[in-house]
Amino acid sequence: YMMEKVMRILLLFIFSFLPVFAQNLTYQNLALSDAIEMVKKDNLEINIARFDEKIKSFEHQIATGYNYGKLDLIQYAIRSNDAGNVFGYKLTSREANFNDFGFNEFLAQMSGLPANMQQLLATQPDNLNYPDARSFFQTKLKYELPIYTGGKLEQYGKITDALTKMSGLDTQKITNEKIYQVKKSYFDIYLLNTYIKNLNIVKANMERLENMASNMIEEGYAKKVDLLEVQAKKANVLRMLHQATANKALVYQFLSFLLNADVKSVQGSYQDITPRNIDAKEIIHSNLDIQKAALGLKITDMN
Repeated sequence: YMMEKVMRILLLFIFSFLPVFAQNLTYQNLALSDAIEMVKKDNLEINIARFDEKIKSFEHQIATGYNYGKLDLIQYAIRSNDAGNVFGYKLTSREANFNDFGFNEFLAQMSGLPANMQQLLATQPDNLNYPDARSFFQTKLKYELPIYTGGKLEQYGKITDALTKMSGLDTQKITNEKIYQVKKSYFDIYLLNTYIKNLNIVKANMERLENMASNMIEEGYAKKVDLLEVQAKKANVLRMLHQATANKALVYQFLSFLLNADVKSVQGSYQDITPRNIDAKEIIHSNLDIQKAALGLKITDMN
């Protein structure tokens, strides 16, 4: 779990720097179909979801790998001049000899055996007590195979496989959400373009009406208050036009964020939108949240 958490932090840290370089890509008249392909490929949240899915897949491979046991290569490399260690190393390596017990000193005094019996027995052999430093190397190959785990490994493999599928559903859900946001941004831009176009027509009419009111005041057919009323309505139209333009710029910024690129303009218009009728049964059948909930129940049974 901690490894997975660290991986996510590293991925977020890496991807946080990508927009700086990606903003060098500028798109004019970008089609909706191209934008959908771009968001599938370049959106940072979708890419992170794919990495999470790969992590779950690796965890499943690890879980199924437990069935094949574990092979360990153990290498020891030690050097010591401690008497117990050195003698133990020699015994482990089956290299101990009588000389290690001080027999060389014992045999040197064998000529006067009856007289110096006590001296022989009291001799402390230097080779045994003060040996030279010795290196010890040992290599072990250990293979552990699970014989019986009560089905625990089998169920663990099934659980990790189900979690991998659930991670895939999460990836698909994020992808669908980002595609929806791209489509909505395009439709918002289409509506704003139509709205701004109509406001410009109203603005031109208000300017024409303002000019007519000014001329009628000079001829005495209108009052100054009429001109002020026209100017007030014109100011309201200008305010709405400014707000619509700002909203359009904001939508473009959001679309650029989704695609991880700088989008200046898009293709299409509001008339290109074709309504789609979706049956309620189709929604229930294809809904990812319902599929995740059903998969979660299966995982609970496996536990």
